[in-house]
Amino acid sequence: MNKKFMKKNEANKFELLKKLLYSKQGLGIQEIITDSQESKSTIYRYIKQLNEDLSLLFTKTPIQIQQKNTTFYVVLPDLLNIAFVLDKVRLSYIYISSEILIFAAAANKNHASLESLAQSINLSPSYTYKSLNTINQQLSYFRVKIAFGDFSRKSNVYGAEADIRFFLFYMYWNTNKGIVWPFNKSPDYFKQLPLPINTILAPSQHTRLRYHQNITYWRSLYLQEKISITEEFLSYLIILETENPTTFTIDFNNTLTLEELKNEQVYFGFLSRFFISDIDTKKTKQKTAQRLINSQLALTKSCTDLLELIQVKYDLVMNSEEYLLYYYNLMIALLYVHYINVDYHSTLENEDRLTFLDNDGQNFSKIEKEIDNLIVQFSITDSFLKKITNKGLVTYMTNLLYCIIDSARNIEPLYIFCQYSKNFYIGDKIKKYLLTTLGTRVIHFTSDIQQANLVISDSYEGDISNQDFFFFDDPFNSATWEALSLFVSTRIQTGYF
Repeated sequence: MNKKFMKKNEANKFELLKKLLYSKQGLGIQEIITDSQESKSTIYRYIKQLNEDLSLLFTKTPIQIQQKNTTFYVVLPDLLNIAFVLDKVRLSYIYISSEILIFAAAANKNHASLESLAQSINLSPSYTYKSLNTINQQLSYFRVKIAFGDFSRKSNVYGAEADIRFFLFYMYWNTNKGIVWPFNKSPDYFKQLPLPINTILAPSQHTRLRYHQNITYWRSLYLQEKISITEEFLSYLIILETENPTTFTIDFNNTLTLEELKNEQVYFGFLSRFFISDIDTKKTKQKTAQRLINSQLALTKSCTDLLELIQVKYDLVMNSEEYLLYYYNLMIALLYVHYINVDYHSTLENEDRLTFLDNDGQNFSKIEKEIDNLIVQFSITDSFLKKITNKGLVTYMTNLLYCIIDSARNIEPLYIFCQYSKNFYIGDKIKKYLLTTLGTRVIHFTSDIQQANLVISDSYEGDISNQDFFFFDDPFNSATWEALSLFVSTRIQTGYF
């Protein structure tokens, strides 16, 4: 959604900056033109504007796009983290868009009309109307909209509170990414309150949980908005919370009943576990998974059946502890798909598709299609799970199942014959490198070339297919080692599916 809230010019500049920062050797002007389909003059204009933007944003530690001949590159100082640079530039581009200005105005006050909202932010009604259509198109994926006429509300953001909460948890983080504290109307002490879940998190995750906490406290205490969830959904969330419960760190006695407070806490806990990885420890996840299995609730059987289906189909190897961890992750996903059922896939900055991993050696499109079909057919035949046909939700489930399959697959060892003719010791170095990188579970070396699935050599070893042969010619070039690792890992991946 963050790119949807950028103007086209800023979105194009941001994409160019990302590519330059990701590129180790820089990018040639012709490569940039070919990739972006923009003219040479437009690219030079983008670079000039980017350098102006970077000068304004990073005054203490200046950075610039530099040029050597026809190649452009960026050198970051050691203390200037690439994630901070990208998130800060992204945020600055989002904040100058009219869409984010309109949304902020609509979320902070209940304006009587579109004209009133437009006047409050000094935009023309016609321009506001056009931008509002763009915003509502994005909000519709979350079953939320900006509208007017209901004077009982305290803002112009309409929808079921559970859906609004889901959207705000998603939007505030993906827009701000912890670079700023975006809740100017909230009391300052909200920032200092203890977190409501016992957890050890990375700094970014800690900040994200504080975002969730602020949104919940503000909407519950100040806007008097309360979520409503079904008893059926609630029964799962209570189990999910048993081992590591959510306990709000502020007094709601005069605002929420005990039942309403319970609903708020368990829903907060679920959304936070959905959006933030590893809130629960490994041990807590395993205990929670076992509790869910023991409950024999309808969706837990669907989860068991789906996990067993991929175990059999893909010959997966899981011990009891691993099984419970996979079960926990899959159950979180099924609860989201079945009860929340919000497809926000098209609002992502980068679309999450296995297909995009395709290269000459790997056909991820085939893998994606296979798992897509598996999840659709399972949802059709399962006695409880809602039919999953929505493209974004299918993709979400496919990506998760692929991760489980890839982690638990029973891999056939790859037998490698390796020889290097220029000296007697590089061959051992190659073997050590691959075993360290890919592990002994996958890689086996053989001295019999006839038994090998793959040959690594700097010499002609007979009529061996190029798919099974890596020409290792220059051990003192880092690119050779990178290419070797990619070649072998690609071969392992391709051989499995």
